Amino acid sequence: MVEVYTGATGLPNWTIYLAVVISGLAGATYAARRGFDVIGVLTLSVTTGLGGLLIRDILLARGPIVLRDSTFIWMAVVAAVLGFFFAGYIARFDRVLLAMEALAMGLLASVGADSALRAGLGTLSAIVVGTIVATAGSLLRDILGGDAPQLLRPGVFLGVIALSGSILYVLLESLISEPLISQIVVIALVFAGRLLAVRLDLETRPAADLSDRVWSCWDRRKGQPHE
Repeated sequence: MVEVYTGATGLPNWTIYLAVVISGLAGATYAARRGFDVIGVLTLSVTTGLGGLLIRDILLARGPIVLRDSTFIWMAVVAAVLGFFFAGYIARFDRVLLAMEALAMGLLASVGADSALRAGLGTLSAIVVGTIVATAGSLLRDILGGDAPQLLRPGVFLGVIALSGSILYVLLESLISEPLISQIVVIALVFAGRLLAVRLDLETRPAADLSDRVWSCWDRRKGQPHE
């Protein structure tokens, strides 16, 4: 029997399965509500559920470890079936689905950062991997769905919270070296931060183009007489 490494510190594998189901359900619901057929729903469910973990395996040059455990795929398939047949019903509980997605983000951020640390990567690299793992699924979902990725557009915090969770995990690991405690703290704070950002409507802003302002200041400076 092949031992599957999920990078889940002291937490059992079912916590990673839960993250796959939650993310996959979000992807399936997204596809079903847009009228995708069964293949489209299945594709987005698997992509959203497994995307972050697959990219983690690629970045750490471990091969597709996730695919060695068929349970991961079955979890994504179950999420696809639920999303395909019950998308309208699930959509009524947007707040519950949001809470589940926030839980998955915290879990995946800590899993990605922990995996990188276990692979011998440095602090900055672990933070990058954790952020990518936490956000890759939703990014791939939006791209395949034909939408501009929410992660890359101004709006309610996504990348900022994933980045904060990864930084927090790496910091806690350097201070207390208790992976399970670090992971629980990260999950709780990412969960709270994501919900709070939505409740308070905290959003990122578009990039500010300072070119005209800089040139205006430069022209005024050049126009000043020399003393």
